[in-house]
Amino acid sequence: MESLREKTINLIVKIYDKYPRGGALHIVLDDGNTEDRNIYWCIENSIRELSADKEIFEECAISLMKLGSERKRNNAIRDAWNRIVARNQD
Repeated sequence: MESLREKTINLIVKIYDKYPRGGALHIVLDDGNTEDRNIYWCIENSIRELSADKEIFEECAISLMKLGSERKRNNAIRDAWNRIVARNQD
C-alpha cells in the first residue's frame, strides 16, 4: 500500500508533468507557501475555479494538508522535484 508521503509525491509529479509551473497549486508548490492558510486559499479560490484536472489538484492539496507539518510538505515537494529532475536526466 502506498504511504501518504509517496502518494503526495506522485500527485505533485503528475501535476508538474502537465503544469510545469504548478498550476492551481503554484503558490504552494513553486513559491514554498506550504502553510495551512495558503493551501486552503488554493482550495477555496484557484482550485474551485478549475474545470480540467480539478480532482488531482484537490487530492494533492488534501494530501499535503494530511502530511501535517510544513517540513514534511516541503520535503515531499523537494523529493517530487528530485524525481522529476532524475527522470529527465535519463
